[in-house]
Amino acid sequence: MTETTSGEASGDGVRGSQANTGNKLQPKSVLTKIAAFVADRNIPFLVCSIGMIVMLLWAGKFKMTAAGAEGIIPLVSNSPLRSLDHIFWGI
Repeated sequence: MTETTSGEASGDGVRGSQANTGNKLQPKSVLTKIAAFVADRNIPFLVCSIGMIVMLLWAGKFKMTAAGAEGIIPLVSNSPLRSLDHIFWGI
């Protein structure tokens, strides 16, 4: 058998920094209102998702342009791994 606390027994369901006003729970401070807004709409996930999409589109855009091809030439020509390819494979 489980014991209930006084809040659970009365059925008001008050938790943390929320006050019971009638049938609706209301946050006490502005900070808890903002936190509830963010949590309800899952804003951190949306921000990260949009950021990743923008970064991938930006990087993908340069793979198909002349500027992207010119920008990678110094990286490829000065790479120690590419110089090993020249030694071993004669490329």
